[in-house]
Amino acid sequence: MQAFVEHLCPHCGLVRVGPDAAVLGDDYLYSVAYVIEWVGELGLFAVPKGFDHKNLEQSEAELIVRKINEASGKLVAYWRKRPRPHWLAQIPPDETGGRIAMKRIKI
Repeated sequence: MQAFVEHLCPHCGLVRVGPDAAVLGDDYLYSVAYVIEWVGELGLFAVPKGFDHKNLEQSEAELIVRKINEASGKLVAYWRKRPRPHWLAQIPPDETGGRIAMKRIKI
């Protein structure tokens, strides 16, 4: 899979994902919207919105997070409703050897 970002404004965008989605104008299979927002006491994060893709491959999830990181300059955080509501926040890649890793934040 490949992906590109469409910037909608300085604080939001769309990640377009698909086998041939390399640059703006290419065909894509689905989109992931993100918004830069304040997450509790954690600070500013890029937060994916309205995305519920249950069969997402790990490599696709990492691609989406990397594209959001590149486009926004922010780490990613998202709200998980199950099994108990909590935030998952990205650990800075310089602390993980470049890997995409998330940590659970209790509310």
